[in-house]
Amino acid sequence: MTLDDKPAGSRTPLIDPEAGLEWPAALPPRYNADATLSPSLAVKACPLANEPRMVNILGKLGAARLYSRLNRDPAVLHAYLHGEVREPPKFTMSVHGYSTRSRTDGGLGQERVSNFSFAADLGPVFEFEREFCETIVPEPSDFAYRGGAEKTQENTKKTGCPSKCPLEHWARAYCADPETFKTFTLRKHITRLDLATLRSEAERQIRSALNYKDCLTIDVCTGDVRNIGQEDQVLCSDACQQWKWLLWPTWPLARWCVNRYEVLDVFWHFSLPPAASAGQRCDGANRYPKVSEEALVANLLPLFKSAAEAGVQGGMITVREVNRALSSAPPVDAAAAPAAAEGPCDPDCL
Repeated sequence: MTLDDKPAGSRTPLIDPEAGLEWPAALPPRYNADATLSPSLAVKACPLANEPRMVNILGKLGAARLYSRLNRDPAVLHAYLHGEVREPPKFTMSVHGYSTRSRTDGGLGQERVSNFSFAADLGPVFEFEREFCETIVPEPSDFAYRGGAEKTQENTKKTGCPSKCPLEHWARAYCADPETFKTFTLRKHITRLDLATLRSEAERQIRSALNYKDCLTIDVCTGDVRNIGQEDQVLCSDACQQWKWLLWPTWPLARWCVNRYEVLDVFWHFSLPPAASAGQRCDGANRYPKVSEEALVANLLPLFKSAAEAGVQGGMITVREVNRALSSAPPVDAAAAPAAAEGPCDPDCL
């Protein structure tokens, strides 16, 4: 499942606000691990192994025959970066519920039993306001080259999206590099997100909705790193761990010979500080592109509740369902709407 799955209007949400469904005033019954799958729950099996690394060698091209052109065709490389700037970083929330019991094989101690384990792709949160984005791009005289002793040159931060000339200049300089082994890295980050509030609100609301008393962990992934190099040069890739074990005596020398470029650092802001009007003091409320941390969890609670009651193991809640849940959020208040940023992220800015 990728962020390219656009929400479809024909999909029925898990809980229809127009149907008059309301949460019961009384405390819900005790969590039951034998609950049956709800027919309205849509989950997609997705392995969550090695979640923190988020390394994707092929990027968004999806075809190896086009992949090698990134190293020699500046137009293809620029088009690739043009699309990557507008794609939000990976933003997922994983919910794991488990309990402990005595071992059934006669051994000592206790064993862990998973009650439910699922994740939700929260990418739609950043598909509302493109002004909540900052990029770090190289200047025309600075190619952001990193090689040899891995010393990184200074970059310049720009608001919105990078100007056209520096990025095109960098693409031409990268493709003109005759080095056999070279690679470049795209980094995306989510900033100004209160992770403590997000985790505590998710745990509190899930426990309250399910009357869940066992162990509950909330994991949030807020970043994406992509290393791009030739598909036949595995030494350029940090994802090929087996080569490090097979060639460990020569790995430092091989890594020394690789020219590594840092082309873009994209920062997506979950919130912005309050903006004061002319001659007035700010009200102290942060500005959000769509919802706050508390409202985000509240809108996703029906999805989490259905998945937990169904005992989903290793499932991914689809982007469509997340977008449906977020669409029920109240519209952004005019006073809290973000101000226009310098250099808006329009299609012509790259």
